[in-house]
Amino acid sequence: MNSFYKASNEQYGRDVTASIRQTLWVDATRPAAVRPSGTRCEDGPVSTTSRRVRFRRHQAAVAAAGLAVAGSLPLASARWYLLPVLLIPIAVMVWAWRSGTDADATGLRVRALVGSRRIPWSDVAELGPDAKGRAVVRLTNGHVVPLPAVRAVDLPTLVSASGQPLATSRGDGA
Repeated sequence: MNSFYKASNEQYGRDVTASIRQTLWVDATRPAAVRPSGTRCEDGPVSTTSRRVRFRRHQAAVAAAGLAVAGSLPLASARWYLLPVLLIPIAVMVWAWRSGTDADATGLRVRALVGSRRIPWSDVAELGPDAKGRAVVRLTNGHVVPLPAVRAVDLPTLVSASGQPLATSRGDGA
């Protein structure tokens, strides 16, 4: 292998493997994956376009609710009037699977058990943690909306999805 490498370098007068490496990391079929020359993915972001970030509940909650559904089946099938017992673990399972927060360049989408709310970034006055370490958004009209499945440590990731730079804290103690 070494002799082939040396022979090919002498034959073409250049490092053939370097040109192969250079052409392999640019994928022409995916325009968002094309990087400026001289950068690699470990040097920074691959794409300058904003991305969509999804925050969801831990899937263990879905699994636990599914186990509760399976556990309540014998009770619910014993008598017809006990069938509504199944509704509680099914509702918990759907809530754990569906609830969360999506963020992209256009705004936030807050999802709950049965509905969702779209909040454009122009309506957001402030993002921050509450006293329990959960993330909340303060709107320009003064309302505070909790962001399901988003913790205070996730706020930089949430802001990066907007494409805006992360502002530092005010530092005035407020």
